[in-house]
Amino acid sequence: MSSARRCDVGPIATMRRMCERIRRMTTTICHNSIGGVPLGRRLLLGMEEIRRARAADVAAIASLMTHLGYHTTADQMRRRMQRISVDKDYVSLVAAEENVVVGFLGLVFGLHYEHDGIYARIVALSVAPGAQGRGVGRKLLAVAEEIATSRGALTCIVNSGLQRCGDGLSRAP
Repeated sequence: MSSARRCDVGPIATMRRMCERIRRMTTTICHNSIGGVPLGRRLLLGMEEIRRARAADVAAIASLMTHLGYHTTADQMRRRMQRISVDKDYVSLVAAEENVVVGFLGLVFGLHYEHDGIYARIVALSVAPGAQGRGVGRKLLAVAEEIATSRGALTCIVNSGLQRCGDGLSRAP
């Protein structure tokens, strides 16, 4: 089970500052929609495109989940994505370079117990080893933040790659 860490309390202040820097670097702006939520801008820096995951992406997403330490077959991911894709509280994003998926982000929305309002939770974020260090993860986070803000999320929770192991924490395998 992954442990959860809260992002900056309040209206996602830290993510907003980081994403504002990324927005300034955005070279292409177009109007699009992800799951009925206006995307507002599509990040197209270099050859990456951030878009909603499609059925054809499941094998690549399964591979990216395996890189996170959660061994997943394409069939398992296909079944999961079939259920997730019809749930309005989930948003699945991919980063693609020339139609090859190189990154994945899974976002889910929920209600707070401790106060009024909704939160966004990043439950999966993975970038292919060959695409790491090029800002793919930052671009996925920028789009996720934009969607979270447009849906009225007041806070963001991020699942970390650390797992409880005995008395301490260890990195996911």
